[in-house]
Amino acid sequence: STDDNKKSTNTTEIPFSISHLSSNMSDFAAPLVLAILAIFMSAIVKYMQGLIDDAKIEVRDNDRGTTQSEISPHNSKTTIIDNFLDDGNLLSKKLQDKNKWLECHEIEYQWWDGKSEPKNMWEELSKEIWSSRPEFHDAVGFEYWCNVVKEGQELPWHIDKDEDAMREFNKLVTPLFGAVYYGFNHDGQYDGGRLWLPYAERDEDPREFESLRKNELTEIDANFNRLVYFNASLWHRVSDVTSGVRYTFAVNALKTLPKRLASA
Repeated sequence: STDDNKKSTNTTEIPFSISHLSSNMSDFAAPLVLAILAIFMSAIVKYMQGLIDDAKIEVRDNDRGTTQSEISPHNSKTTIIDNFLDDGNLLSKKLQDKNKWLECHEIEYQWWDGKSEPKNMWEELSKEIWSSRPEFHDAVGFEYWCNVVKEGQELPWHIDKDEDAMREFNKLVTPLFGAVYYGFNHDGQYDGGRLWLPYAERDEDPREFESLRKNELTEIDANFNRLVYFNASLWHRVSDVTSGVRYTFAVNALKTLPKRLASA
């Protein structure tokens, strides 16, 4: 009964001794120590994994032939080559025609198989970009396009993929590797539009890198005549263009034939 419980509670003596207290503390401390050890070991594992995953950004200047390396938070090899095309290169001169960029930007889809002779300046540029890379021999071909981003615009977070395969079969098919080239000379009339490469896996929310995890973000300026190789299969975006117009040539090495070509 309730009264019996009250009586029992009031009359029960609780024995107290130092040894009893020590025993209780030991019972409490053991799982606490184990929890602390688990957290510590988890931190060590993450740190070691970070050392393995963290790649280097390799920055090369074609004019000087020097190489500078720095640790990148991005978990795939990213290579930046400045002064990619020589000043006297005929292709570089062609790329200064703004109308060519605008025309390229309007074309829905462009493809070069990597084996036939380039039939336009963009395929010439694709060959120039990829011919010295191992992906050139592994790829079934190259998907390319131009982005013209005006002041006040941006490119949101995305992963490069076969859009048709995703839309029709909900299947994620990504490229071997990606490249972007800033081949139009803005002559100082441009600002913003940085390429953002976070240390983020596909199942992570990349928006966290805009504030909370910005220290884990690599930001790359769209400098004229700069070529950037990066893993386009992971999250990336282009920040706001704050002035001028950003002209970019993008070309991905693909490991499988795009669905739109395979079904043609």
